[in-house]
Amino acid sequence: MNDAKTGAAIWVELTSPIVIAAGQKVEVPVTFDVPAGTKAGGYYTAVLFNINDSTTATNPGDVAIESKMAVPFLLTVKGSYTESGAIAQFTTANGQTFFAKGPIDFVLRYQNTGDIHLKPAGSIVITNMFGKTVKTIKVNEDLGAVLPDTIRKFDIDGWEDVGLGFGRYTAKVTLATGGVTSSTEFAFWIISTTWLFLAIGLIIVLLIVLMALTRKPLISKKAAPDSK
Repeated sequence: MNDAKTGAAIWVELTSPIVIAAGQKVEVPVTFDVPAGTKAGGYYTAVLFNINDSTTATNPGDVAIESKMAVPFLLTVKGSYTESGAIAQFTTANGQTFFAKGPIDFVLRYQNTGDIHLKPAGSIVITNMFGKTVKTIKVNEDLGAVLPDTIRKFDIDGWEDVGLGFGRYTAKVTLATGGVTSSTEFAFWIISTTWLFLAIGLIIVLLIVLMALTRKPLISKKAAPDSK
């Protein structure tokens, strides 16, 4: 395997080895020496930490287990670069558009078409058929990054307190990062089982009333007296 460092990995400068006593916390300074003339844009690398001990396998057939911890670094070299991205998909978690109850979860995919990483954040606003806002859900509060030329999926725990929802609803999401803003929306329906049972009961009552009104009354006819 070729372990030669390339790109931002060769910019890293840090002290090694680092001794950490049991139960101790140590701050590890990491410096990046960016060469002059480096093209502007995003660069990405990670610093790996592992325990240096004598448990490495030396004999053929031996198995060595080594744990490592990686700390990612997302760097931006200033200059002239493109910052662009947009929402590639926004829908419910399973793509359905009719619901009888909550929760109603959402899936969002964001595409980065620029030269640097983006951290899109915003909210989903749900309105009912009268235009009233019934729920607002935060998106990417932890500012997860989307790398250039990638699409990142965000699973969003959505609307649980649907209650006796009824009718057509609209979910609109707006995300912003730096100078980039993107929004999209879609519609879905909620008809709770309570409203469904009430509607069925009302239809049954109306049918009974209609049958009662249209039924012909039974009139008993008496035999006419004999004229002889």
